[in-house]
Amino acid sequence: MPPDPSLVYAAQGGTATGNSPVAGGDVDVQGRLWAEALKRRYPGKRRGSLDIKACAAGFGVSLKTAEGWASGQAPLRRHLVAGWRLHGWSFLAEVLGDPLPTQGDIKDQLAEARADLRRLDRLFARIGGGGGHE
Repeated sequence: MPPDPSLVYAAQGGTATGNSPVAGGDVDVQGRLWAEALKRRYPGKRRGSLDIKACAAGFGVSLKTAEGWASGQAPLRRHLVAGWRLHGWSFLAEVLGDPLPTQGDIKDQLAEARADLRRLDRLFARIGGGGGHE
C-alpha cells in the first residue's frame, strides 16, 4: 500500500494544511521540479513550455495558478496531492527529486550492460579463457 500522501508531504518539511506551499528547504528547486514534471505531461507548442490551459483544466485551477507553476512557483499541498492522483507515484517522485527510471532508461542500461559483456567476453577469449556468454 502506498504511503499516506500527508506523511510524504510532512517528510518534505511541509505542514498539515492544504494551503501551505511545498517547502522543506529550497522552494525554488521544488517549484522548478514541479514545473519540469508538468511540462512533460502538458507540453506546450514551444519546446520546453507548458500548455497553461491544459494544465489548468487538468488540475482544476486558474490560468494564473498554472502560469505561476510554469515559472517555477511551488505548488500548494492540495495540488501536490492532486498531481499524485492525476499522474501517479512517478510524478510525485519527480517532483520530490527522486525520479523513477523510465522504460527507455532501463532499456538503455540493459543495452550498455550487454555491450560490456560482449566486450569482456571477447577480451576473455583473447587471453585463452574461452567465451560464449552471448
